[in-house]
Amino acid sequence: MFFVFMCLYKYNLYKNGKLMKNSIYFFLIIALVFASTVQQTKSQEYTSTEGTEFYVTFPLNDNKDQNLQTLAIYVTSRVDNKVTVYNELLGINDTRIIKANETVEFSTVKGGIGKSAEQIETDKVINAGIKITSDFPVAVNCLNSKFVTSEGYMAIPTKNWGKEYIHNSFYDFAELKDRDWGGGFVVLAKDNNTEIRIQIRDGSNQTKGFGKTTGGQQHGDSLIKVLNAGEIYIVQGTGTTRGIFDLSGSIITSDKPIGLISYHNRCMIPSTIVTTGRDHLIEMLPPTQAWGKEYYSLELDRRSDKGDFFRVIAAEDNTEFKIKWYSTQTNKLIDSLGPYKFSKKGNWFEYNGIGANSPHNLESIRGTAHFEADKPILVCQYSYSANYDGAAAFDPFMIVLPSVEQYTTSALGTIPLNYGNNEYKNNYLNIIAKGDPNDENNNRMLMNSIKLNNTPIKDLIDGNYYNRIPNSEYYWIRVLLNAIGTLDIQSETPFNATLYGMANFDSYGWPIGNNSTQLRDFGPQNSVPFIAQNSSLNMKLLSTNPSLGDKLMLQIANDEASEVRVFITNLEGKVILELMNDIVITNQEVEFDISELKSGIYFINSSNSNSQSIIKLAIER
Repeated sequence: MFFVFMCLYKYNLYKNGKLMKNSIYFFLIIALVFASTVQQTKSQEYTSTEGTEFYVTFPLNDNKDQNLQTLAIYVTSRVDNKVTVYNELLGINDTRIIKANETVEFSTVKGGIGKSAEQIETDKVINAGIKITSDFPVAVNCLNSKFVTSEGYMAIPTKNWGKEYIHNSFYDFAELKDRDWGGGFVVLAKDNNTEIRIQIRDGSNQTKGFGKTTGGQQHGDSLIKVLNAGEIYIVQGTGTTRGIFDLSGSIITSDKPIGLISYHNRCMIPSTIVTTGRDHLIEMLPPTQAWGKEYYSLELDRRSDKGDFFRVIAAEDNTEFKIKWYSTQTNKLIDSLGPYKFSKKGNWFEYNGIGANSPHNLESIRGTAHFEADKPILVCQYSYSANYDGAAAFDPFMIVLPSVEQYTTSALGTIPLNYGNNEYKNNYLNIIAKGDPNDENNNRMLMNSIKLNNTPIKDLIDGNYYNRIPNSEYYWIRVLLNAIGTLDIQSETPFNATLYGMANFDSYGWPIGNNSTQLRDFGPQNSVPFIAQNSSLNMKLLSTNPSLGDKLMLQIANDEASEVRVFITNLEGKVILELMNDIVITNQEVEFDISELKSGIYFINSSNSNSQSIIKLAIER
């Protein structure tokens, strides 16, 4: 860039012969370009949840017959911008202009998307990813709101997608007749021929027999799917159990970057609450490569001080973590937990799962909390059901907390507009920022540098607006916001921010301040084998792959000496050739005739009563 401007400078100098005048022009231009470059560099460095390409979708909230209030995509920009939402199959193709520091809404109310954007079908590859593109970086939030059940999430741009995820939502929740509410996840692809490998896990029981997915899979089963750009694949529990079966802990890997949305149709928290407080859950999860080792949380403002529900998920085997939480009134230690050890990747810990109707004396993690681990973890904070603590306007939602390693100095988001009788009139912004407890003057300068929409936070709150988290260099701030619209947070010190809002039995919550940058590499050295370790059934392909002939040679090792089924499916999962059905086998080589298969990609599947093995097979004729 410097070379280009030097050339322009010399051209003007020799053309006009006016050294002084052109020198002034030149240095003015250089100053403007430098200022612009610094701002752009800072924006690119600290706002990785902003991007120019996203894929989003809407898994089912409650059930298809519940009255819809809005499906909405909110796009926020720092500069004058142009944004397009697109999905040909869903009839979505809308381009709009966004003014600087404003938000544009594509929704079933204001146009741009229709009711068909909500996806009802599971266990099927569907071209239902809504592509969002813009000329300059934007932030994207999505809201699915139905009568007395709503939730939303912050979309992660495709530039920050990864190749490994661990799903986390909540237990299947069977309660009412014809209301089988299940937890699940959506895999999204941005590139053609993206191979997805899914290891189904029941993270609650860690064994088969407690529940199934809508496709019939149980703990230990595996799936391989191939998705093209814009396609999605949904895995969901049947919802026929309550507080027992939970797909959380399922591991999803891919050969190209993918996105993952974890959700629950509708549930109560804890699952044993029996009176009121059901809501949708949804978040877009960061890949495990972006998980950190240290987290802080601030209690949700439910006016009850009973605390919040939390989950901690491990990204690696043999992970050890601990938690301490403190009173926001006295700064005294309330309680601690740990060290607690996860033996396996994908295992999770929850606090507090004890069900109780209000009034009661139970408390969960409240005040400010500090989570520490020796290996990467994910921490999710949940809002309890209304009847847990008598907070009638507060229903469940889930927020993925940013780790300390992902704190930022610039964040962009929006307060959503809900419709009907449930407008979000009370919205809360929780901020945790790095300070300097050893130098109060410097600490005050750092805290005073935090601005919301160009207004210092200190001017929005009466009195002492920041408070230290004990035994740390971090401080918490809570802001009550009533106005709908854009949230632009700038600071000279790293921070994270979470936004949540409440209405009458309606709620939402999402992060708006984190980086989602890759903190570690993904590769064979830290990935989990596709077929679960200690599996009783193993299959090895002895033939060439790609296969050029009509014969297929397999080695099958079955420790249980039980009945084994071997079959071949196509990319859609349809069984097209049965090779062996319920034959008792131990350890032997078996040859099969595959002459009827045409050229293409297939999957060889084998299963016994407890295990499953899958091999990808290419055939060339």
